[in-house]
Amino acid sequence: MNDIHISTGITLVPERTCCFTGHRPAALGFGEESAECARIKARLREEILRHVGLGVDTFITGMAQGVDTWAGEICARLRGEGTPLRLVAARPCPSQMSRATGEAKQRYDALLAQCDSVVTVSEKYTPWCNHDRDRFMVDNSAFVIGVYNGSDSGGTYYTLRYARKLDRAVTLLTTGTILDL
Repeated sequence: MNDIHISTGITLVPERTCCFTGHRPAALGFGEESAECARIKARLREEILRHVGLGVDTFITGMAQGVDTWAGEICARLRGEGTPLRLVAARPCPSQMSRATGEAKQRYDALLAQCDSVVTVSEKYTPWCNHDRDRFMVDNSAFVIGVYNGSDSGGTYYTLRYARKLDRAVTLLTTGTILDL
């Protein structure tokens, strides 16, 4: 893994930290305005609050479009409503959203600005920097909340398998048939 840059001095305590993993919109099979997406977001909110009740005070978002963004935005809203939590952005590299424009870029920048800390896993893009980011999140979290479509490939599948290998407490919100991870 490359050198990790952390923008502030937040210490991650795995026993009190939860990370998110999930698919980007294209892999979910529904749009953000759909009833299915509203259901997933409501379940994410419930699970975040449940984890706060378990003593989790720090949540890590990988900042990708889709589930990572939704979960981060929900955490930011809950914090604004008085829920005691910290939000950490884990970026694979500084250029994560360099090609994004319009609403996607604005949303990314707005969420990044609401994070208490920003972790950048690699100084530049590499073919494995997303996997390094995912490993960083799981390595520093005792809990993982995943939105999973049942696919047996890709970053979400990889991250969930890695979390299981490390015996992390995994909560799955599903959008399809579940495979044995």
